[in-house]
Amino acid sequence: MKNSIFRWRILINFAVIVLATFSFFASVKADASQEKHTIKRDSQVKTNQYDFCGTQEWQRRTMVCRRGQNGKGYTVCEKYLKYLNQSLPKLAACGIPIPPKFKKPDWEELDVKSNLQLAYEANGADFIDSSLVQKPDFETWKKEILEEIAAGKIVPRMRKARITPTSKGEVTILGYTRDSEGCEKANRSVSDNDDQMKYELVANTSGYVYYILTEQGSLLSIEGNYGGVSTGLYELLLYAGKPYFVRGGGRLPPREIYAVDQSASIYDPDPENLRADLLCQFETVQSPLSKGR
Repeated sequence: MKNSIFRWRILINFAVIVLATFSFFASVKADASQEKHTIKRDSQVKTNQYDFCGTQEWQRRTMVCRRGQNGKGYTVCEKYLKYLNQSLPKLAACGIPIPPKFKKPDWEELDVKSNLQLAYEANGADFIDSSLVQKPDFETWKKEILEEIAAGKIVPRMRKARITPTSKGEVTILGYTRDSEGCEKANRSVSDNDDQMKYELVANTSGYVYYILTEQGSLLSIEGNYGGVSTGLYELLLYAGKPYFVRGGGRLPPREIYAVDQSASIYDPDPENLRADLLCQFETVQSPLSKGR
């Protein structure tokens, strides 16, 4: 009898040890799986998160950041950066995100066909006067653009708004784009599964060129860093009543915000003489080269 009880105790103890061992390894496996999931999740977040360009060592080493303000200390930049990271991964390939307290100007739409002379002047950034590429005369350009509009190849758009960029008072801004649907067309032509290719394809194809529209009906360029907003594609947003030009680009928009300032010149004190200087530039925290490693 005693031997029987002893054998049962041995069997029970052995079973307890086996169950404890199984539970231990199951717990270790679960912890490892959870840790792997957390690392993967954190890696995805770090890949998409934005920061001011230049905060990462690889950004400084590869010189991807333009020379200018990094945005720190500027409320408009801080607010935009916070919204970018809150809205991930909902950023669209076309268009510019508009955070709370930012808004578009009260645009007045203009008929492009009725303002072809203005469109011709605004379209000048597309031409380089050289021996290889020369700006066509107005009549040649007019014939070509009307044919493209009629064929549905392009959908040009023109608009104007009154804004107060400086203490000098209001000015009229004219925005023009040769094809307001160009980014969407490019976006639809790329598979949704290839996000990187999609963003690279549509980079810098969405937005408008901007000019000062004078009372005489002529256009004045808005100068600034890297050519100004009259030679590149931007979106115009207002924050606290002040205008800022936002430029997209890269795999996710936006990349840069330009602040408008009065152009200081003793030779040309015209209050309509404006410039747009780089205020802040954004970039993803993780280097695009390390994606997927």
